[in-house]
Amino acid sequence: MPRGNSLTDTVDVLIGRKIQGIRIELGLSRQQLAAKIGVTHQQLGKYEQAINRVTGGRLAAIAKYTGQKVSWFFEEYEDVEPIDNHPTRLHMEISRNIQKINEPKKLQGLNMLIRSIMEK
Repeated sequence: MPRGNSLTDTVDVLIGRKIQGIRIELGLSRQQLAAKIGVTHQQLGKYEQAINRVTGGRLAAIAKYTGQKVSWFFEEYEDVEPIDNHPTRLHMEISRNIQKINEPKKLQGLNMLIRSIMEK
């Protein structure tokens, strides 16, 4: 991943994390998002892991499809740390299942449970 310039490497990691995070938040597989933006799922994985850099045009396509502004991908780049923990299929499944819950009280209860687990 590192190419010798800490600023660009940091931004590449941030963008990759944000792509991966929004994809999972939307309940999309790599294959689904990749098909929408015109790349292979392997290439999308390389973007997410900051192995390959995302071009401006491709980032604009990702932003459009995910409902984000291009600038959102660059927010808070100073605070990026190296990627240690990649979301797994289980993360994606949990996200999809949560999105299927249509009862506000159940969602609130689940959110309280998740918060209590995270605090421990």
